Amino acid sequence: MRTPPLDVLTLPLRGIQLIEASAGTGKTWSIASLYVRLILGHESLSKTEPKALMPKDILVVTFTKAATQELQDRIRNRLNETAQYLRHPDETTSDVFLKGIGDIITDPHQRLAAAYRLNLAAESMDDAAIFTIHGWCQRMLRQHAFDSGSLFEVEVVNDPMDLLLECARDYWRTVFYPLKKNEIHQVISWVAETPEALLKRVRDLLDVGSRAFEALEASQVQDLRQAFASLESSQAQRLETEIRARTLWHTHVRDIEELIRKALADKILDGRNYTKMDERLEKIAAWAALGGHLDEKIKIERFTPGRFVLKDPIGGKEPSHEAFDALKGYLEAKDSTRAEDAFRKVILIHAARWIRHQFEKIKHTRAIVDQDDLIAKLHQSLTQTGDESLAAVIRAQYPVALIDEFQDTDPLQYEIFKRIYGKAKDQEAWLMVGDPKQSIYGFRGADIYAYLDARGQEGVARHTLDTNYRSTPALVDAVNRIFLHGESHPQGAFNFKSPQGKDHAIPFDPVKARGRSDRLICNDQPITSLSIWYHPNGGNIMALEPYRKVMAEIAANEIATLLNAAGTGADTEGASVFFEDESTGERRPLKPSDIAILVQDRHDARAIREALFLRNLRSVYLSDSESVLRTQEARDIVLWLEAFLSPRDGRRIRSAMATPTLSLSFKTLEALNLDDLILDETITRFVGYARIWHEKGILPAIRQFILDQELPARLIQSAEGERSLTNLLHLAEFLQTESTQVDGENGLLRYFKESIEESGTEDENILRLESDSALIRVITIHKSKGLQYPLVFLPFIASARPMAPDRSLYAYHDESLALKLSLEPGDPAQSDSPIQRCDQERLQEALRLFYVALTRAEHACWLGVAPFRHGKDKGPEGETRDDPKKTGLHRGALGYLMAGGTPIAPEDVLPNIERMVGEHPDTEILVVQTPEYIGFKGLSSEALTAPHLETFSGAHFEAWSIDSYSHLVRQLEEMKRSFRRTPGPIESGADDREDEQDEGENPKPSTIPILDFHDFPAGKVHGDYLHKLLEAIGDQGFDRVASDPELRREILVASLKTQSYGEAWVDPLDTWLQLFLHTEFNLGSTPFTFDALSLEDTRMEMEFWFEVNHANLKSIDTVVTREILEGRKRPALKSGMLNGMLKGFMDLTFRIGDRYYVADYKSNRLGSTDTHYSQEAIESAVLEHRYDLQYALYLLALHRYLKSRLGDHYDYDERIGGVAYFFLRGIRSPTQGLHFIKPSRAMIEALDRLFEGDPSKEAMHVT
Repeated sequence: MRTPPLDVLTLPLRGIQLIEASAGTGKTWSIASLYVRLILGHESLSKTEPKALMPKDILVVTFTKAATQELQDRIRNRLNETAQYLRHPDETTSDVFLKGIGDIITDPHQRLAAAYRLNLAAESMDDAAIFTIHGWCQRMLRQHAFDSGSLFEVEVVNDPMDLLLECARDYWRTVFYPLKKNEIHQVISWVAETPEALLKRVRDLLDVGSRAFEALEASQVQDLRQAFASLESSQAQRLETEIRARTLWHTHVRDIEELIRKALADKILDGRNYTKMDERLEKIAAWAALGGHLDEKIKIERFTPGRFVLKDPIGGKEPSHEAFDALKGYLEAKDSTRAEDAFRKVILIHAARWIRHQFEKIKHTRAIVDQDDLIAKLHQSLTQTGDESLAAVIRAQYPVALIDEFQDTDPLQYEIFKRIYGKAKDQEAWLMVGDPKQSIYGFRGADIYAYLDARGQEGVARHTLDTNYRSTPALVDAVNRIFLHGESHPQGAFNFKSPQGKDHAIPFDPVKARGRSDRLICNDQPITSLSIWYHPNGGNIMALEPYRKVMAEIAANEIATLLNAAGTGADTEGASVFFEDESTGERRPLKPSDIAILVQDRHDARAIREALFLRNLRSVYLSDSESVLRTQEARDIVLWLEAFLSPRDGRRIRSAMATPTLSLSFKTLEALNLDDLILDETITRFVGYARIWHEKGILPAIRQFILDQELPARLIQSAEGERSLTNLLHLAEFLQTESTQVDGENGLLRYFKESIEESGTEDENILRLESDSALIRVITIHKSKGLQYPLVFLPFIASARPMAPDRSLYAYHDESLALKLSLEPGDPAQSDSPIQRCDQERLQEALRLFYVALTRAEHACWLGVAPFRHGKDKGPEGETRDDPKKTGLHRGALGYLMAGGTPIAPEDVLPNIERMVGEHPDTEILVVQTPEYIGFKGLSSEALTAPHLETFSGAHFEAWSIDSYSHLVRQLEEMKRSFRRTPGPIESGADDREDEQDEGENPKPSTIPILDFHDFPAGKVHGDYLHKLLEAIGDQGFDRVASDPELRREILVASLKTQSYGEAWVDPLDTWLQLFLHTEFNLGSTPFTFDALSLEDTRMEMEFWFEVNHANLKSIDTVVTREILEGRKRPALKSGMLNGMLKGFMDLTFRIGDRYYVADYKSNRLGSTDTHYSQEAIESAVLEHRYDLQYALYLLALHRYLKSRLGDHYDYDERIGGVAYFFLRGIRSPTQGLHFIKPSRAMIEALDRLFEGDPSKEAMHVT
């Protein structure tokens, strides 16, 4: 018996009414119209007119915040429209509701009064009782705290992941820490490695209802100690089988090998499967004698009964030996994970029980609730006491409840409304509006079975909306045809027909079509409503990735063809594809924004967007619930922030620059390893980002980084670029917001990492729309519900993913609709096994998802079909569940509708499609092959044109930059090449941090013949190691390390391990260190040894920044070259100005008495012997690399620092000792590798004036 159609003018506004609204049948229009009647107090079928209500009296509940806003707006508009019509009737209107209201209210005075009341209601819509289910439950608990037994004020957390993780960590510490070492190993091996991983494993168990979980716990939970004992026993038995197999093989090895060789010689065994027999038998014998790992290439299973490969499979007789039987037993025991699976499930149930209890305890202690608690607490208040006072109070407050999207409710929500409105009287009403065919949010807790329970409730009057206003009649008819074909299957179109004939099935009733006022014309004809592409793949089964790729290409080609035909202008001149209004004849061009491509996940989205991008078609991706915290950009920003916080850490810098979001070339990244000038310049920028973060906030720092990397311009050139840029800005805003709640930069980074680990689907973290442009929409089917598009493409709709056999929990419903839980998948061959029941419910939701997808289209829809089979269609033991010669289409919605759940062979796919669509005149089946490329020829609307960017014409801004020594000398690179000395007594070398040799030219440290320190490899990595080694020693105190040989070697050995140097380097480096620390150097007239330097007298890696005001580079160079090694040739600085800041790091700043010195370590290899480190060679290296400029700047920085700190007590001549550059490899030469100088006071003061920007004092004369 068909459900009667809804008449919005005569529906009784009392009792319990269920309105089933198929897709596109005007659900929201009907809700708004019924709302108008409730405001007017109109009840045509009741002898007693119900009380007229106001918006605050009518409870409207829906399931998303966006839906509440939409309903509020639509209802307000409907109230005003009706009021306007009552004041000024429009006889030409086609709105049957307005006409009906006008026919009922005929008295002019009553019309004016009704219009006034409707306008008053519209004005008070801001106070309307339109809520999400969680928002309403929270309000009820707060307003009726006494009746509900709730606290007046509680904190509501939207996402409980933080608390759950806290509980998981508590469990880990409480339960796992006291375990024995071998038991902890079992947990890590078979359950989870971290508390975070454990929480992910138990999440399904935490999400099930309390009663269901308690039933599961009672039947399937063991004691933990018993679980460990069972696992150890099983593993001991497995070890016994291994020992027996190895013992028998080892004992009878000669007999076994002779037996196998004879079987090969007699051609009993197929020799093609037993190649390299001597090698294989040798490895098996070694395993039998010594144990260890068996190489899989041996294919040892081919030496066991039943697995021997015989030459004659029918008449041949396998070799027989008890060692073969023992080996088979061992392999079966080794490959079986039943014991481990059982152990894992016990631990997970135990953990879930403990975490649930702790979670509730913490919430109670801290007076907080999560979203689910709001529903559970209101349900508890209404049902546990047996007192109906709370229900009566709520019913008096809201005499009418209108529940939208009722198919998305769950059992607790249904019981709440049933408790309040289940016995609604004449002046009360419970209106439920929904469509079981569109129940697709099972992953959010929606339960189609709750809807079916409500529909079967006694006293429920059912109605249906049976006319589609969205789609063209031809498309409505085509969709009807597909689902009517499905309805002919034994289980019906939605796989829900009850074999007992009970009224809880979901039938498909075809809908009528009202039709549209416009039509889409293609080549002078209305476009074909439903097109099905079939790719036969040469009669072979197609895996997921090839299917996804070929269908993306086909769909992208079709879209490019349509848009090419639509023309490139804003009008339809010359276009063969356009929309036409049938009543007025007006035309408009097809635009990219008219097209939607519906996908199941981000992998589908990426495939189609890449195909579109290659055809010059831009698209935008909308996901229903993917958090921006789960994106690649979020993971990359973590590395950026780590580099911001450690801007001088080369390793972190390189990690940040190598992130996928930046997509820098290998050449660019390699330069960071090989060219220290580039690295130093990069470090300078990261120091700047750290400063911006500290002074202005994280958002400005990230934005500056993005701009410096030219990311907007580069990303926009890629298919996912706009998405990526949107994610970056979204994440930067997220970090800026959270920075106000988190203490410090390190705290923010730690919070961000935890947020990524625990990312949920909070509204503020859902991926944002990356563009407002009129682009092609790529959208998940879940997200598309409630939306409509002129053209809809479903290129991947035939794909299906069967229920996995490795889930931690199987939740399903039995024939009585009761929820059942199981930890075991059961036998997939049995239709009532947990895995099969779960898979059936998965297929049922997939069918509803397919219905939602098909009914989004207004004019036309395209489907992509191929002989598809998912690669993961396996049973619990890894076996293929179905006939491997058949496709897996039957496990998906479209395949089910074709053949009713029967596996389909590749050659039968096309006949099944033809049977499904029948002779429908407006459905087209297109057999397609891998397509040739069709590109989009031009932009079809102004919306696709890039926005006009105005040219900046404002005032001139001065150039301002942060510079360093490395930045200044980088421009010298070409000059340095011509300056370098020819090979001779002094070999060309390079400083490890300014001008390194390629480390690839040097032998690996572990393979170098150990002679002395000269043999230590050169190159940037090795030079950086020496600097860090000396820095580590300085941090401990040079004097302390020099006097403590054990500490010195401890530091040395630890440092060598971090760089993977061989142990052979310990002694040579230790010898060099001792010499370096105890050598007496002459700093002018002052003797000096490192072993006399204490921590109080040293500063390692001292950083400096100072202001630079329009300093002339040529003037700076002139001052330095006239003073330092005057008359010697060196590369010159180019012309230019410095304006901004100058920064740098000094390896070592130390004090002897009252004098201060600057030191720098140089690991340049000037040659392979001590003679190469003469004074001339060292000075040549200083000039080649312009170290003279470097230490002049360092000394100026020290001069300014001491002058500011010591004030009147500072005098350059008295306080500055000079500059010492230690060429580390020359320690045993007569020069000791030392370059020492104290520039004159006149030079330093001249530089000081230059950097202050006093052009009148630039000249300096050195006498």
